Parts: sequence; structure tokens; C-alpha cells
Amino acid sequence: MRLATPPKISEQKLALARRATLEDLEPLAALYQGAGLMYRAHSNVKQKLSETRVFIVEDFDLGASERATKPRILSCALLNVEGADSAIIGGVYTLPYARGKGYAAACTAALCADLQKDGKSPCLFYENPKAGSVYRRLGFEPIGRWGVIYVASPEG
Repeated sequence: MRLATPPKISEQKLALARRATLEDLEPLAALYQGAGLMYRAHSNVKQKLSETRVFIVEDFDLGASERATKPRILSCALLNVEGADSAIIGGVYTLPYARGKGYAAACTAALCADLQKDGKSPCLFYENPKAGSVYRRLGFEPIGRWGVIYVASPEG
């Protein structure tokens, strides 16, 4: 899918997301640690924070002093690949108890707006039908079909 227009999201919802920095490494790595098939190693999370764009939504129920010492990240969207004209979004994940509140949409929309500001076209593919619904509401349109093949190692 590709987003050719600005993301369709309210300013209030968009304001929930911010660009992550290396200071967010530990809580972001913790988020992906329990993400099942979306798991990313600590080194991969560090590489993404150092070299690409990552957007997050934090737990705003924590007090300011708690957030300063141990922020909890609820949702994230990052780039798998960024080229001269376009970028492929991936790693969109929200903690199970925080789903259905628009956090993934906020992260994805903020990432898209940041890319579009630089003249790049946001693209993505998905397997989860619920994720596809979120992306279509943001304005993503199909541009082709993708296939994913999972290969198990001979060791198990």
C-alpha cells in the first residue's frame, strides 16, 4: 500500500506520537521483546533508532517524574527501508492492552507525515487484516500484492 495524500487523522490523535531517540532504546527494546512475531533484537532496535525514523506513543497515565525515569512505550512504527523517493514502514506494534485506542494510527501517521515533509512516499505491506483497516483509514491505497514466505531452519 502507498500513502499519496497527507494521513487522515485528527491533530489531537497525531499529537500523541513523537519521534523516538536513542534515549528511548531500553523501553523500546522492552516493547519488542514481548512482541511475538514482531520481535526485534536489542541490537536491531538500536540500529533503527540510530539510522532511521522511529515514532512512538508513550503511556500518558504515568506522572511526569515516572515518565522521566522509566517511560513505557505503548506503540511504535518504524522504517524497514528508506530510499531517495520512498520508504517502507514496518515494525508497527502496540501492546495488547493498549490496542483499539488509535496509537498505531498515530505512530504510523506521524511517521508518514515526517516522510512526506521530505518528499518521500510512505509504503507498507501487512498480513493482519486489522492492521490493513487502520492503514486504509489513514488513506493508504493498494498498489500491488505481496507474498510472505516463512522458512523454518533445519534445527527446528
